[in-house]
Order: sequence, then C-alpha cells, then structure tokens
Amino acid sequence: MEPGLETVQTVDLLFPDYDSLRQGLAKDLYDQERVVQEYFEQAAHITTLNVTRLIFNASHTELRALPDAYLMLFLLQASAVEYLKSKNYTITAAGGCGLGIYGALYAAQAFTFPDGLYMLSKWATAYATLLQEKNFKKIEVRGVPHTILEKSIVKQTDGSLFLSEKLDTDRFVLSGIRSAVEAWEEQLLVKNPQREIIELPLEGGLYADLAPETIAPFKQYLEKVEFKDAQIPCFAPDNTYDLSTAPQIKEFMGQQPCIFQDRVQLIERYADAETIMIPFADEDLLTQVKTRYPEKNIITLL
Repeated sequence: MEPGLETVQTVDLLFPDYDSLRQGLAKDLYDQERVVQEYFEQAAHITTLNVTRLIFNASHTELRALPDAYLMLFLLQASAVEYLKSKNYTITAAGGCGLGIYGALYAAQAFTFPDGLYMLSKWATAYATLLQEKNFKKIEVRGVPHTILEKSIVKQTDGSLFLSEKLDTDRFVLSGIRSAVEAWEEQLLVKNPQREIIELPLEGGLYADLAPETIAPFKQYLEKVEFKDAQIPCFAPDNTYDLSTAPQIKEFMGQQPCIFQDRVQLIERYADAETIMIPFADEDLLTQVKTRYPEKNIITLL
C-alpha cells in the first residue's frame, strides 16, 4: 500500500500527462495485485502489444514513441483506478492534464477500458502521421507575463502559432509551425534576452488547433463508442466546466487534444479535496500540487 493511503477512504484523482510516462511504472502493483495483472493482460489481448515489456523493460525512447505510448499511459491510469476500487477506496472526483483526461473520464465511468484503448489508438496513429507530414515545434516559455505573450501571438494572424497551455503562473507552452515558432522566439529574445525557452517533445501533443485534418476522421471513430454520463465530478483540463453528460463528453472528446489547457486552474479544482492522488506523477506536477496544497494529503503511485 502506498504511504498516505492507510488512513483514508476517499480520494480525488489528478491524472498527469504524457510527461509522466517512464520505464518501470506500476511494477510493484503489477507484481502484487491480480487486478492490475488482469488489466495488463486485457490490454495485451486488445492491442496485441507486449505491454509488460514496453512498460517494464523497453528503453525510455521506445516506451514514449507513438502510437503505443498513449495506450500505455491509459493502461497505467486505468489500472490505478481499478487498484483503488479493489481496495474499497471511494473516488470522489477526477481530472486530467492533457492526455490524463482519458484516465479521468475512465474513473468517472464515461466509457469502458476497451473503448479508451480504441480511441487513443485511433488518435495516436493519426497524430503520428501528422507529425511525419508537417514540421511543428513546441516550446515552454518561462518568465514572460501572460499579457505580453498574448499580444505578441495576436500579431500572428495566419494560424501558425498558438498559446496552447498554461503550466504555471509564469510558464506557458506555445505550439505551431516550426518556422513561425522560431521567428517568434527570435523576436522575444531580442526584447527579453533573459527569458528561458525550452523545446518540448511533440509526442506529448500540440494542444492547439493545428491538426484539423486529423480531427474530422477521429470524430468518425467516436460514433462506435458508447459514452455514458459521468458518475463523479470530472474536471475539464481548462477548468471552464465539468464533464458530466454523455453527449457533452462525446463532443469534448472530439476536440481532443486541440483545446487550451490551464494546469493552474485545474489544480484549483482540488481546493476542497482532503486527499489528492496523482497516479504515477511526474516530479513537476507533484511539486506544483504540493506547493499549492501543503496542508493536504498528496499521494502518488510509482
């Protein structure tokens, strides 16, 4: 049992994004819990992938490669949900950063495990093809006020550059066509030479409306999925509303992952939670939540 779980009965779940995926996750759970083994076996049967090798023994690069990486992330998050249920913990709310919304909606019983694998397989395959056809770039910008970023991006009127994610109060993600992003970087550094810019892996998603040619076909696949009303509060990644009814969830999934993400506001949704579990959290997200809620019981699975 994870430290911190011994004295609680209810948890609010916050599922991390692609960045949390790393070798060896859930190894102890897999070795000790039959319900986790069953989910790995089910995923292997559905996907025909050697999921135990990918998660436990593959290199970091292979594990995080598309299209399989998205399936492995969802498998880990769904397994965490079933582990908690098998131990009679009550999940009272769920939310997800980026691709973590699939884990959150699964926890809310909005779709089945096979349907989650099906959707992610279709999306990841389409997205991997897009990355081969177009030259994108994704960057994290640190130390530039939100207002300055917005003003500079508004000048890009051709739809080649987007402010796509808010990671923290002074950390933002921009996505776009590589040439447009690099031209913007040059202009920013001339005026703000001390600002930090970090290039991010594209595999984690663009989170901006840069992929209309993949969205339309993906929506067709959603017709085969039986969406259900969420059984617990499920927080949308931009925190503007809760995902609740089956039609609303279906519409939302048809936008994924091309919507703005606000991690700061998403974390604010957990203000009333007593115990927050972040299954397989990356250190950045875990530190951010602990800093925001030093008084709360924050738990992760490894």
